[in-house]
Amino acid sequence: MSASLSDFGIYEVLTNVADHLTESANRAALGLRATMEAAGIAGVAEVSTLLLSVVVRFDLRHRGRAVLWAKLHHLARQRDWLGGLPASDAHIRHANR
Repeated sequence: MSASLSDFGIYEVLTNVADHLTESANRAALGLRATMEAAGIAGVAEVSTLLLSVVVRFDLRHRGRAVLWAKLHHLARQRDWLGGLPASDAHIRHANR
């Protein structure tokens, strides 16, 4: 399952990696968060996790919301986060530091 994106307030995007909470869904959310943080996308102010979701907050001064959305969408859809993320993945180790 690739992640789905939806608006979460005016300057936030919610990215869900699963429909219900499991250990693998939580690991997938941590991996996606680490990937989004590592991408260093201009205009992203904060990236955080909520069990099986990733919340991305935009900088209020940034004007390119469509570009941000497209970059986040690309990262979220680049892999099957739930089915393709082994526990030993480097993104997990980075996210748990």
